Amino acid sequence: MAGLSPTALFTLWMEDAVQAGVAEPRVMSLATVGRNNRPKVRVVTLGNFDDKGFVFETSSGSQKAADLEQNPFAAISFYWGKLRRTVRIEGEAEKLPKDCETAFEMLPKSHRIAIYTSEKQSHPTGDWENVRESYERLKEKFSHTEKIPKPAFLRSYRVVPDSIQFMQDHADDLADRFLFRKDDEGHWTFERLYP
Repeated sequence: MAGLSPTALFTLWMEDAVQAGVAEPRVMSLATVGRNNRPKVRVVTLGNFDDKGFVFETSSGSQKAADLEQNPFAAISFYWGKLRRTVRIEGEAEKLPKDCETAFEMLPKSHRIAIYTSEKQSHPTGDWENVRESYERLKEKFSHTEKIPKPAFLRSYRVVPDSIQFMQDHADDLADRFLFRKDDEGHWTFERLYP
């Protein structure tokens, strides 16, 4: 493990999750802290990832976006139960340019259509039937194409990690834990933690 970069190890673990048939392996928990200093956690989908960080998207009017305006630090967690593996990532979230390559294109078509109805995430919907009707209209509008443009209100963020922890559970309830941390010069350090 020590010979791999955390991105290389994450790539291997993501490939293992896909090969093992883990349902929605790119789904992750995202935690933010906003103005009231209370943490909030929710489930989002990982877009791209590379040595720079881990990308996700949210509506510009969402609670996530408001929290990150107040406090740009975030934590991400992946749990692949079928493999008994967890990855925890902490770092600062940076807003990406609107035209960057995004997670939106990677989502199932039905999910991309649903995003159009969720511009005001975390706000009262008023009438659920109106939301449902809006979804059905959009479904009909995009019925003859796979190409659905990214909504203007959707913003991309990249969590730039300063620590990444990998945990592999074993049948005897012990766990291997590997922690990568960035030092003051931006280089990764590695340590194996006790179970």
